[in-house]
Amino acid sequence: MEPDEHPERVAGLSNKEIAEKLFLEVSTVKMLISNMLQKTGYHSRLEQAVKARHLGLVISN
Repeated sequence: MEPDEHPERVAGLSNKEIAEKLFLEVSTVKMLISNMLQKTGYHSRLEQAVKARHLGLVISN
């Protein structure tokens, strides 16, 4: 399961927290996030999150 497949499970979490939730190594999470950013053309998780919220893809509490 990649982080981009379940954003509600990983939104706002550290790499360590994501790894624990998805039962992965932290290094794996870093690689997956790096790949996801490269695929989407974003430079950071923050940039991607801001765009997702702007498009209504993320509902904040």
